[in-house]
Amino acid sequence: MFILCGRVVDAMLPTIVSRCQQVPFRAGSTASGVRAVMRSCPATPDEARVALAVAGSPGRAVEYLSSTSRRQVRRLVVDTLDALERDDSWDVLLAARQLVTAVSVPLADLKQAQEDALRESQDFLTAGALKQVADANKRELTARERSGMMEALAAAESLLRDVLVRTEGTGEAIVNEDAAAVVDRIAAHVTTRSVMRALDSVARAADDLTHNVSPQLTLEVMLLAIKEALACPPSSR
Repeated sequence: MFILCGRVVDAMLPTIVSRCQQVPFRAGSTASGVRAVMRSCPATPDEARVALAVAGSPGRAVEYLSSTSRRQVRRLVVDTLDALERDDSWDVLLAARQLVTAVSVPLADLKQAQEDALRESQDFLTAGALKQVADANKRELTARERSGMMEALAAAESLLRDVLVRTEGTGEAIVNEDAAAVVDRIAAHVTTRSVMRALDSVARAADDLTHNVSPQLTLEVMLLAIKEALACPPSSR
């Protein structure tokens, strides 16, 4: 019997996941997660809450906060959702492309490090071994890209959940306090039902990514579906 421990299923090969019995561990409370993040890095409570919502765990949240490019992806997601009401179909497709490009930025350094290590290994590894290393590197890049895409979807889900809180008028504190104006603008013209439909679109996008659907196509479909759900029918140029 082998016990394989991992932070997220999406970072593992589907062929491995399909052969395993999954035993999920319950996440701690948000309050304990915020405290854990703040103990590990100089973050404010609001920053820690956002990081947890996007990254999913205290350890990954700390990594997220230390990455300017990953934080920029979340900001781009917020701006994209804010602009959906004004955007036409072409703008939405461009926004999806920009998000995919932004997610790929942190991968550039990893790819360069992989190429450098591979060149250094050429003198003492066989052709077969070099191919195995190259294949492993490609799988790691794919897993990292999928993880980055999942963070982008988590950012969208978090913002839409805040919109739902505002729409329902529960008085509950929102997670994305730094984007409160965006949350209020969207909440001003939507209903609970429309926000739930938008959240369903994000869930479908996450499922598509786990089934290896193109990230570009996944985001295009998701953003257009969110736009339609929030009663902003797409127009054409």
